[in-house]
Amino acid sequence: MTCASDGSPDLAGLAAFTRLNDRDEAWFFSGRGAEIDEIERLCTEALDRVRQGQAARGATRLFQGAPGAGKTALLTALQQRWDERARNARVHDPIGSPAGIPLAVLVHWNDLGSEDAVARTILKALDPALEETYRRTGTVGLDAGLRIPGVSVGGRASGSTAPPSLTFLELVRAVPPSAWTRPVCLMVDEVQAVDRSVVLSLLHQGIAGLPVVPLLAGLGSSQDHLAALNIGLSRLAIDAVHDIGALAPEEAQGAVRMMFERYRVDLEGVDHDWPSELASLSECWPQHLHNAMRALAEGLVAVGGRLAAVDTARVLDRDRHYRTISYSRRVSPAMDEARCLVGAVMAALPESGTDRAAIIDSLDRVAEARGAESVAWRLPRGMDNAMLFDHLVHQGALQRGTDKLYHCPIPSFRTYLIQNGGEPRC
Repeated sequence: MTCASDGSPDLAGLAAFTRLNDRDEAWFFSGRGAEIDEIERLCTEALDRVRQGQAARGATRLFQGAPGAGKTALLTALQQRWDERARNARVHDPIGSPAGIPLAVLVHWNDLGSEDAVARTILKALDPALEETYRRTGTVGLDAGLRIPGVSVGGRASGSTAPPSLTFLELVRAVPPSAWTRPVCLMVDEVQAVDRSVVLSLLHQGIAGLPVVPLLAGLGSSQDHLAALNIGLSRLAIDAVHDIGALAPEEAQGAVRMMFERYRVDLEGVDHDWPSELASLSECWPQHLHNAMRALAEGLVAVGGRLAAVDTARVLDRDRHYRTISYSRRVSPAMDEARCLVGAVMAALPESGTDRAAIIDSLDRVAEARGAESVAWRLPRGMDNAMLFDHLVHQGALQRGTDKLYHCPIPSFRTYLIQNGGEPRC
């Protein structure tokens, strides 16, 4: 992010923000305080438990939600938060370790089928040189000269010959629980794509004896997907699954104000409440809020950073453009093939939501009653009604709430699907 040297609006920074797509890092992260507090508490408890010779069992947490809910942004925000704390700790004590501060370790979902791959990733995060030594020599150990960010060596010297693959138990032998000074938060994004994973089972059960908190993020179908894999995650703790949805209005407004402050936007003479406007336009949905802020940033660049001079109509039009593109891309070929069926079921969905069985029954009734009229009223090829329901959850058209009822997490997306399935197209 750029920053102008004087007090004038940072037009270069605003221009850079307009080019930041909604899959990039969130520059103005806001909200999710309860989720952040819980993960940090779990990390602290995991480190305390293994130091006391106990297993850090049942610490797995899952953030799930529709596309654009900000799950990836939340993982990134946690990593940045801890990295900044660690940097600040080293400023005060350049030689010591930032004790107690969680260490974020990102693992690709495809690596979860290999204990060796995950163990090496953790080892590399602790100390790249040690992981390189293991890779070259097939041995892993700590000598008195190594200073590992998450490990207190204390002058101990040891070594052991590693097996063909590095296991968690081998990692524990090299770095015993008493030596750890930082817990590890093992982050896995897009977890709905995982097809096998003994790793998650081992870590969830605390078998390895490592101070590791697995933090998973994925689409709204992730919990059901993990349960179907039969890897020991079918009964996560009652508070282990977080359905990530819209921000609170004040959180969305706060993100807009952060943008104004960061780029020193000229607020003189402003009589329009842009933070509230963008929160309302986006329905406080992180992806749409980001794009609404991009639209406003484009307007600010055009008028030299003076908010009072922004062309409101142009900003609103640009925001609609971004939102329409995001919705059209979220409609899969299967959803478009059955667009009338999907639209009718979404129109019948109660505002308060309903259960899985009721939605599946609705799909069945509508398809049977009107399927002869057009392909668009029938179930997509190769799908039954239960499969289409699961697909709608996967695509973010439906999301289960804390009351276990399903609803459309973004009202304007529901409207789009209803209009997309309108009679004139059928």
